[in-house]
Amino acid sequence: MLLGSFSQGHGKRSSIYYFARQIDFIYMEQAIINPAKRSFVDLLERHGLRPVPSDLYIRCGEFPDGPCLYVSVIPTRFRELFELVLPLLVSQGIAFAVVKDEATMFGVNNGFFGEDKIGKLLIIGARFLPWLKEVTGPFYGPEIINTFKINQALYADAPFPGSGAKPIVSESRDLGGEFLPIQLLKSDVKTDVFKALEFSRWLIPRWRVVKRARKYRYYDEQNRDIGDIFRWQVKVYRDLKDVVPTPEIREPFEDGGFVFLPMSFVSGERLTDWVKAKMGMIPWYRQPAAVRQEVINVLVQILGYIAAIHEKGYVHRDIQGSNFLIGKNGRVTLIDLEMLYHIGEGAPAPPFGFGTPGYVSLQQFNHQLPDQADDIYAVGALLARVFTGIEPGRMMGNQAEVIYFFTGDKELSSVVGACFSESRGGRPGDHAILQVVSRLGEGSAPDGNIHMSLLNLIQVFIRTGDDLIIDAPWYSLANGVTGVIWVLAEARRQGFDIQPCVETVNRWLESLNQGIFRQNSPIPPGLCEGSAGIAMMLSACLEAGILQDSPVVRGLIRQWLFREAGTLDLANGRAGQGIACLRCLPYLDPGEALRFLQGICKDIMEKWNKRDANELAYFLLSYARVYNDPAAIKAAIKGLTNPGDGFETAILYLKAYEITHDVVYGEIAEQILKAYPKEITMEVLSLKTGISGLGYAYLEAFRILGDRQWIERATYIVRVFDSVRLGPDANLLNGNAGVLYFLIQYNAAKNAEGSPQLHLQG
Repeated sequence: MLLGSFSQGHGKRSSIYYFARQIDFIYMEQAIINPAKRSFVDLLERHGLRPVPSDLYIRCGEFPDGPCLYVSVIPTRFRELFELVLPLLVSQGIAFAVVKDEATMFGVNNGFFGEDKIGKLLIIGARFLPWLKEVTGPFYGPEIINTFKINQALYADAPFPGSGAKPIVSESRDLGGEFLPIQLLKSDVKTDVFKALEFSRWLIPRWRVVKRARKYRYYDEQNRDIGDIFRWQVKVYRDLKDVVPTPEIREPFEDGGFVFLPMSFVSGERLTDWVKAKMGMIPWYRQPAAVRQEVINVLVQILGYIAAIHEKGYVHRDIQGSNFLIGKNGRVTLIDLEMLYHIGEGAPAPPFGFGTPGYVSLQQFNHQLPDQADDIYAVGALLARVFTGIEPGRMMGNQAEVIYFFTGDKELSSVVGACFSESRGGRPGDHAILQVVSRLGEGSAPDGNIHMSLLNLIQVFIRTGDDLIIDAPWYSLANGVTGVIWVLAEARRQGFDIQPCVETVNRWLESLNQGIFRQNSPIPPGLCEGSAGIAMMLSACLEAGILQDSPVVRGLIRQWLFREAGTLDLANGRAGQGIACLRCLPYLDPGEALRFLQGICKDIMEKWNKRDANELAYFLLSYARVYNDPAAIKAAIKGLTNPGDGFETAILYLKAYEITHDVVYGEIAEQILKAYPKEITMEVLSLKTGISGLGYAYLEAFRILGDRQWIERATYIVRVFDSVRLGPDANLLNGNAGVLYFLIQYNAAKNAEGSPQLHLQG
């Protein structure tokens, strides 16, 4: 065993964060996929085949080298086509792969596994089969990009002689010949949105927005395609054009492999961007009266329009900031009305779309019949986003208390909190919300208490280390499991109980015993995404007592640290290796470590580049702090030529002050940090670019400069984390591990608050 005296942890918990991450797949399933979708395995086994699972597909036979054929068809006709083709493939001994089940089939065609997978429901290991062209002739499906089209359902990797195939390219600006594309405004796997010019018969150009979708990429069990969605938008526009301001929409048309929806162009900023520009990072209760009034005027318009939509018998179903444009005069325009549902007509059935995570009520999430109370939930979420600057899905506990923390307005927090009621009947009406918002005042600063104890708050974040819901490679310090374990080790070193994560930590660390690290690995050598980060994590585990100190573990640290790196930067190059080496010093041979570090310093000084100047200077200063190397200090100071304005730059200048005691560097750091509001709203919570990173910079300023204003600013940020929900990612730079790292460093700073500190002189 590599592990120390850890006991086994509890079983894996059901996680709300994992649940949140599944929203995209649930969106895919919306009302078109029910959980009992059939697999195609039974059909294959009836033909005497032994299918082998492979990612999204089940494979039959060994694929030959060379190009393949692809069969694309709308999901409602795939089984019909497959049952025609399958006996012929079996009789001729042709290898093929088919999507594993009907749920995956819908997901592939709807683009949830990437644009390059769309249409690839059946992959055939053959160059060209004339009979397949004939069999697939009556069928049709979404075009498969970067292939050659043989007919509406058959595609090939290469243009085979006699196939008559034509290339299908992913990049295209074709708008059917009627419009001149000027700018791509938005693009996803199903729809592109262009700003375009339309010329009238008098050659007078008009600005338009044109939505363009490839045919058959959206298809549901009611045989509705993207054209049906576009036609529904036209109907909604005609019903509501005299009630709410929304762009004029014309009838959709088809051209080639696309469906187009033209509409008038309306300039403006999306609500969330507009609010961010107006309010910045300052909480509501500190906003100037003029800004507060501008925001109230916009919200009153939005709430009035939602009420008008409801009076016309509709449910909006997608109330969120991106669907409201704010013009220069403060006038609101509603866009993207495709998800509306008419209660009286019961149309469309089922409704189109799912909604936006964080803005979706439990009833809407469960696909219950739409109700206007679902919109009230979304209105509450929208107001929460506006007044706090934080996405509503990130609010912890009682939403009313969170709203009050950021606004200081009890009446507003009460009505917004009621919008989040689990029952539809517990939510307020349109006009009750409108009245409260229309008479909003200044608000007042909330009390200065942390309602959950700091230690309990840290334990809450520690528990999320057990989720480890991370898309990046597991070995990544920045975005993977390695970084999470590194922070958990730091928490344990400071005396916190990480027992809830023991099972997960054991599982990953025990993989060391299975030889994973001893193999010739493609893992890169860097700190953030490579082996130097692994070495640093192992060192932290030794220091925390998670791993037993042994020649085996020390050998692994050495093996993963002392590797060649081709760049100088902190994330992936020599500077990052140097930072890791400094962290691993207690477990390395002193002479070997010093030679390695001196080699890095030599490389940096000889190959210095301006692009990575701050990162290189940070390493040199860190190295000089340990080894008191005048040459390294001189090179680092010479490289400090661009102060910048972010908190990461402030951390660099704080380190320069710590090493040199030159008051100029301390003043630059203070100037950068004082540019941030003392009480702050910040959309991003992460260590890399968000409020956790800013909080860590404040802690460094307090440690090095000794000024209490910085620990007080950090305390406010701790209070923010007392109010917000943990995110769906556990990782270090962009997830909960980064928040945890800030919190445990804050705890350490508070514990050491009475110790002597350096103060600015001069």
